[in-house]
Amino acid sequence: MKRFLWMSVVLLGVGFAPLAQGEESHKTAFPPLVAHYELTEMEKEDRRELRKYSWYLLRSPGKLEIRDGKSTVGELWERQPDGQIYFTKLFHNHKRAIDYYYGDLMALKQKVDWGKINRMVDSNILEQAPVSGKKTKVKGAPAIILKTEKDGVKTEILWLPEKQIPARMIQHFPKRTVSIDLLETWPLEEAPVSHSKKGDYKHTDFSDIGDLEADPFFRQLAHQNTAHDLPRH
Repeated sequence: MKRFLWMSVVLLGVGFAPLAQGEESHKTAFPPLVAHYELTEMEKEDRRELRKYSWYLLRSPGKLEIRDGKSTVGELWERQPDGQIYFTKLFHNHKRAIDYYYGDLMALKQKVDWGKINRMVDSNILEQAPVSGKKTKVKGAPAIILKTEKDGVKTEILWLPEKQIPARMIQHFPKRTVSIDLLETWPLEEAPVSHSKKGDYKHTDFSDIGDLEADPFFRQLAHQNTAHDLPRH
């Protein structure tokens, strides 16, 4: 079961961060929308494509959901009125869900940046946007070009301030390059996908997983790597 627990805490990669929840994370309102992205990972040396797939970001007040293009797995983040954030890992094909409560996230030493969950970009990077960013346009919409480097990883972001999402983001790792490109956006009511209904899933608390090794569903997950089905950056 250790391997499955490791996969569970990898998650999306955009929400977990070594940052405390700040005032900006709690108070900022993010425009409701659905965005369709494509992720491409390339090997630097020979430009070989390692993986390529699409995924959806669904954002509404107090809720952010990520769903892979095939609708097999997903992730749901919800912020309560008191500011506490809850996470649910969704397995659409099995109609199963794993719930991580605020205490679970704290026990895993994962402090959550609500701003990064909703925008996929660290809040401290965006705070420098008016100063360091170069203004441009994407399909007639205002955009800002941002560049940053951390731990040897160079990141280039084409930021859409009105939608509060990136139109493009490229990360240059030592041996590979990962890019996400915005394909299309819709208002929530016009999008081809909608928020998952939690009541349609059989839920299991993360804290109870260790007692469920006999469950066929968790036995299957223990021998699979489902983390790759969602974007990590």
